[in-house]
Amino acid sequence: MRYRVELSRSALNDLLEIDDYYLQQVSDSIASKIIEELEAAVVSSGELPERGHSPKELIDIGMPEIKELVSSNYRIIYETINRVVFVHAILDSRRDIQTLLHKRLLK
Repeated sequence: MRYRVELSRSALNDLLEIDDYYLQQVSDSIASKIIEELEAAVVSSGELPERGHSPKELIDIGMPEIKELVSSNYRIIYETINRVVFVHAILDSRRDIQTLLHKRLLK
């Protein structure tokens, strides 16, 4: 069964920032490829949302219901509520994920 997928404003901004970064640092084609891969991963979260796992950083702060999928160097952070997958963030895995997520998810 397919779930509806919704991106938060923060997750959409993450995609735009990732795209801008690669456009400036590398090329149009690489930026497009990375964004397409991330968008495909986001869409796939609606097909099998239970396949993601709960990140240790979020379990440690009492949010085990939040899951993640990994695509390349990025972590797609989401939760499923009533057959809707809410994507909260798309973050570079090299950043301090716990602090970033804690700030975003408690807003």
